[in-house]
Amino acid sequence: MIACANLSLRINSLPVENIKVRRELVNGIYTGRNELVIHDSVLGDFPLDGAFDIEVKDLTLPEGDRKWVSVTATDLFSRLQESGVIPKL
Repeated sequence: MIACANLSLRINSLPVENIKVRRELVNGIYTGRNELVIHDSVLGDFPLDGAFDIEVKDLTLPEGDRKWVSVTATDLFSRLQESGVIPKL
């Protein structure tokens, strides 16, 4: 699991504390790409994609400048790589 101390994350307005990266699998074949996955205690693991409203708040900014910003799953992946949470492959 990945925990990022400098970002807060919400998926469909619900807070998410941990996400993970896994190899993308389509029709039983690995694509060579990675995807971000969140875990729900009822639904299990599922990948983030365009069907979800993903929001981040940059906790490195001064308190008054922090706001929720909508991002895509690709943008979130890039932000996590830039912050060093996910290694660049």
